[in-house]
Amino acid sequence: MVSQGVAEHAPPSSYMLRNLHDVPVPDGVSWWPQTLGWTILGAALVLLLMYWVYRQVWEWWQNRYRTEALAAIDRINKDPAMSAIQRGQALFQVLKVVMVYLDSRHSALFGQPFLQQLDRYCSADLSGLASERGFDNALGARWMQSLVNPHIGLAVSDWQVLHANSCEWLKTHSPRRGRSDLQSAEGAGE
Repeated sequence: MVSQGVAEHAPPSSYMLRNLHDVPVPDGVSWWPQTLGWTILGAALVLLLMYWVYRQVWEWWQNRYRTEALAAIDRINKDPAMSAIQRGQALFQVLKVVMVYLDSRHSALFGQPFLQQLDRYCSADLSGLASERGFDNALGARWMQSLVNPHIGLAVSDWQVLHANSCEWLKTHSPRRGRSDLQSAEGAGE
């Protein structure tokens, strides 16, 4: 019985083709480099790529609190049911959580020390700008007073400035700067 679909190799039946031989199929070319130098270079490139991916993931992990805080501030800003006082209180809570996340010693800060510490975390070029860019100013003092005294309110323009400053602070602050300034301030106080 002959199986269907399987072709067996038969010698050439023609007189002219009887001395021909099958052409050998050459071996495939390997994608793996044949020399040691290319192998070392490839391994070095793979290691560099792995390190770059690690640094990107680490940086994202270290800065995820920034995106969460920015999203919370954005929700506060878009909530039409909140008054200016409620927005000021919610903004304080968000910034306080971020400050405590950066350093647990910030949990006791309120008022002017809180505002000063916010400014300490800013880069030198941001804190050296006009007073409306920082927090330790008249608007910051009015904001702190509005947290404890409901009769002191924040105008819409005040909220817009606080919102812009907070978003800018969250994007640009340096956690190392605030910690080193806090340690130097504690060392000077002893």
